[in-house]
Amino acid sequence: MSTGATDSAQLRLHNVQAYGLRPFPINETDDARVHGDEERLPARLVAQRAWTLMVRIVAEFSASR
Repeated sequence: MSTGATDSAQLRLHNVQAYGLRPFPINETDDARVHGDEERLPARLVAQRAWTLMVRIVAEFSASR
């Protein structure tokens, strides 16, 4: 979901709108562990922000179709 390397470029080649996002703030310590042996995120961020945001995005997208 982050804006780093994603599959979005391949989707856009087929006219599919795709965006990368990080649905919660992340500090430098957590960011430095991305794809490392100690990769992890604080569970409260996923539970409080990411889940709520992703549900809202899917609901609004589905309603617009």
